[in-house]
Amino acid sequence: YPPLCDGSSILCKLVKIQGKFYIFPSGEIDLVFKFKIMYNQGMTHIEKLTEKISNYIPLTKSMNLKVVSIEDQSVELFAPLEANKNHMNSAFGGSLYTVAVLSCWGLTEEILEVTGIIPKYTMIKSGHIDYLKPVRGDFAAKSHAHKQDIDAFLLGLSRKQLARIQMTSEIFYNGDVCARLVGEFVTAL
Repeated sequence: YPPLCDGSSILCKLVKIQGKFYIFPSGEIDLVFKFKIMYNQGMTHIEKLTEKISNYIPLTKSMNLKVVSIEDQSVELFAPLEANKNHMNSAFGGSLYTVAVLSCWGLTEEILEVTGIIPKYTMIKSGHIDYLKPVRGDFAAKSHAHKQDIDAFLLGLSRKQLARIQMTSEIFYNGDVCARLVGEFVTAL
């Protein structure tokens, strides 16, 4: 048995990860995702984050969402218009909001990953988006967090096992900022 399941549970789930089978306690789906992430050490950060977003938020599969870059203080996601358009053939506002939130969530998860922290959860507490211009083609969302906010976030986690961080995400289309999200994200250990 892998270290996450000692075999004493009556109800276990068999999970296939990269061609090998592992047993996990039923109902412990978070353990499955955490184990997959720990197991996939050979993957790039972009591949790991793309897989994590796809596993945690299944809706993103139909949005054809992709992580395109990860930097110290930002994550950029790409989404094609075809999978995210509305009746006016422009990007659906809900898709723009989702991609913006996920770029911030992804940055939070990446900060935790590189510091070796495995959270219980990270979620958006509040968010406000301004739609500035219509998006009429494929678009990207790029999140940003200030270094001092990241440091305060990590310090809060080390002291209280719970911390908040404010981030922004901008939606780009044809080089223009078409929407801007400001969100507060919460992580618990």
